[in-house]
Amino acid sequence: MGVSEDIQHLLMDTYQDPVAFARAFVPHWFPASKQDAEWELCPIAPLHRGILAILLRKCEFLLRYGDLEWIEENFTYVDEEGNEHKIFNLTGEDAPQMFVSKFTLIMIPRGFAKTTCANLANLHNIAFQDHRYIAYISETQPHSVQQVDTIKHELQSNDNLRVVFGDLMPKQREGKWQDQFFETRNGCAMVARGGGQQVRGMLWKQQRPTKWIMDDMESKDSVETPDRREKRREWYYGDLEPILDDLDESAAGVALATLLHPDALATYLERDHRYTVIKFGAEDKAGNDLWYKKGKEFLEDKKKAFARAQMLHVFYLEFYNQVRAPENQAFKPEYIQVFPRKTEDSVRRAIAWDPAISQSSKSDHPSISVAGMTEHGIIHFYEVEVMDRQSTVREQVDKYFELAKRWDVDPALHGIESISFQAVLIHLVQEEMFRQAWFFEPQKITHQHEKVARIKGVLQPRYRSGYITHQRRFSLYEAQLLDFPNGKLDGPDSAAMAVSLLDPAAPLATPENEDLAADQFEPIDKIIPGYWQY
Repeated sequence: MGVSEDIQHLLMDTYQDPVAFARAFVPHWFPASKQDAEWELCPIAPLHRGILAILLRKCEFLLRYGDLEWIEENFTYVDEEGNEHKIFNLTGEDAPQMFVSKFTLIMIPRGFAKTTCANLANLHNIAFQDHRYIAYISETQPHSVQQVDTIKHELQSNDNLRVVFGDLMPKQREGKWQDQFFETRNGCAMVARGGGQQVRGMLWKQQRPTKWIMDDMESKDSVETPDRREKRREWYYGDLEPILDDLDESAAGVALATLLHPDALATYLERDHRYTVIKFGAEDKAGNDLWYKKGKEFLEDKKKAFARAQMLHVFYLEFYNQVRAPENQAFKPEYIQVFPRKTEDSVRRAIAWDPAISQSSKSDHPSISVAGMTEHGIIHFYEVEVMDRQSTVREQVDKYFELAKRWDVDPALHGIESISFQAVLIHLVQEEMFRQAWFFEPQKITHQHEKVARIKGVLQPRYRSGYITHQRRFSLYEAQLLDFPNGKLDGPDSAAMAVSLLDPAAPLATPENEDLAADQFEPIDKIIPGYWQY
């Protein structure tokens, strides 16, 4: 084949496939995070492939790269009746289909490359003239101009683009190649605007924009006060949204947002029946990382830090696009009291183990709690060990015996969740008792009540009343406690079981020489002279 035929083939391939377009023209936008062979096959994650399909209104290319079930399961929207629907139909017998409306809202955490996806879609639209006039909107004018400059830079200096699409930079730049606006030789234009800026009457050659992308709809400043939030909402509905031609069926508006406030603009668009709303958190629906280059541990560390700073509601806004009101927390940071005690400071000590046999990403974490009761009735947690979900059964058994011996747990106050114990652990535990010459009678704890109710009933009143203390900071347990009832409940569940095991020790917390059967109140005739009972 000649050169012209090669280029024609490349044009056909990259027009239908934005992944091929990225690999051919802007591979530097997608640095390899895997082995070169894997990256060469597909340098773009399934999350971003789905976003590109929506931005470009093309979905056939998705069939080339797999992960089809993942894309179907995670790209969903909820209708006005609360029913969930899939955006894509990729695995059926029919041709690939995509269901989106004229206006689309994609809610995704910060740092998940949504700006890169927007830039790739805009560059693709301009190169192939799919949209003659594009408006790029961001929360601030400088950020918007910076992204338009990114497109201009590629059009001006990318040799591969110039070979295939020709020189798209106008010969006469005056008025056509500016900071906030540029026009190409193939008859396309792009304009940059910041949130709240003038967009009315934004015509180019008597044509309205055929597409607008709003990347990050708001900033911390714009959501700071009710007045600012109302002004941004008024600008969006009154100025930005109407710039599209209502009669142009191909015209589209896409908002890419991270939730910054419970009353943010995105919350209003969520309730707007005209919008297809796709919401992502930092984890996919199976509990795996959605797309996080630093790994799940980094996200968990972030959550613990936010919890200690009493900012869990901010964490859920930034990383899960969820509104959590701090005033509704069942467990508050001020409830957690760190007060180190010696073993002998407690009358009796109990240990509870909630094992986790499965190591899948959706499984629970194994958790072991050691609690003691002081002579004044205070519950003291010596340990709340929330182990890694990858911990083997052998590692869990070893940790259980280690903690039981360290804190001299009462042989009669050992508890193990019954189903796992009967199914897997009974022989291992009995074998280990003989090996270590450490004997006890494990109580098989049955989950008689729903987990959330048990934690709320056993732990919450005691924490609120100041009747629970901690030996030290238990970071993961405290994060789960402050996040209750959201997220994982492994630590609080084993803690609640340990407290329940201490119920028989409650009478031992009574002050010495006090008669439990004695009447706690003075006779009423001494309190109210002349009182007669008939």
